[in-house]
Amino acid sequence: GPGRPRKAAAPKANTLSGRFRAVAGDATFQVVGKKTGTHPENARRYLQGGSVGLKFLKNFAKAYNVSADWLLEGTGQQARRR
Repeated sequence: GPGRPRKAAAPKANTLSGRFRAVAGDATFQVVGKKTGTHPENARRYLQGGSVGLKFLKNFAKAYNVSADWLLEGTGQQARRR
């Protein structure tokens, strides 16, 4: 209701870019780029909803230890199987 302090909205994890952001947290595009071997400008585009390359998806899943299936579909286990 009115008068309650507003919390910053967490990124919606119901989109691919939302799941990337939920996992990367406060990391800068530079950090995400470095961890995934991606140019920071491309990392920015992917995290903001641009079409994503398979290499970035694979590298992101590996770097952040999350399931590529979960990133793509938002279903199943978030943690990556070893």
